[in-house]
Amino acid sequence: MKIYREVAIECELEKTYNYCCAFCGGTKGQKPSKYHNPLWLTVDHVQTQNEGGSCKKENLQILCNRCNSIKNRWGLPKLEPREPEFDIGKVENAQHRLQYKIMPARRKTGWTYISRIELGY
Repeated sequence: MKIYREVAIECELEKTYNYCCAFCGGTKGQKPSKYHNPLWLTVDHVQTQNEGGSCKKENLQILCNRCNSIKNRWGLPKLEPREPEFDIGKVENAQHRLQYKIMPARRKTGWTYISRIELGY
């Protein structure tokens, strides 16, 4: 059985996601603010392995380290690939929205699915 990192490399997941975070659009090495370390890209499980999620391509997406740590163990719908965001302010705003608006709403409902439209993303 292959581990998820091997699957991501084989199916060129970073290339599929245009070498940027599926949520904020941040790219490797960007520094959203003076308070944060530079970003790097991580492989994220849409449905966590603890919840029975697989290591197949369909259950994997690319998030930056900051969005992935904000998301933590909580679920988000699979995000479509997007274009990289080179405006650092927009990257930081997206991460802020994820941390202070979207994820708190997720935590309040527990594991209940909330649509992206209801959460405003």
